[in-house]
Amino acid sequence: MEKVKKVNKRWIVLCIGMTAVILTAFKEPDDTYPTEHRLFYIERSKNKNIVCYDYNVTDEGKLNLLAPLNVYWINREQTPGRRGELNYIQRSMAYGYSVVKQDNEIPVVALQPIKNRTIAIEADRSRQFICKMEIDNQWADLQKIYVKT
Repeated sequence: MEKVKKVNKRWIVLCIGMTAVILTAFKEPDDTYPTEHRLFYIERSKNKNIVCYDYNVTDEGKLNLLAPLNVYWINREQTPGRRGELNYIQRSMAYGYSVVKQDNEIPVVALQPIKNRTIAIEADRSRQFICKMEIDNQWADLQKIYVKT
């Protein structure tokens, strides 16, 4: 009989007004149209469309410390796989980010609606970039955020 491996998932629920944000770690499904530079994405209960966060690199292949994230929509309903840019209100109030500090070429960002929860962008052992977020006093890899409204 094959042994089943238990996966230790760390998650957190943040309440912002009438919105619950659930952070969890898992494998990204194909219908999210993963990219080589994808760090994490946001799913919402409102519809199937997602907001994607990819890392930006300079011409030299290093992480762009001034603008480390490229944020955009992926349509999964009307025109599946179609990419779209965020508008001004989405960038400034809902899905945008700001760089809050840089430690040893590791940018730390905060998403607009949850500025008190920072995300560090760093290279892992295989030299791929990942996002780290502190959850319950432990560092976890951030791969997905689910917003229930």
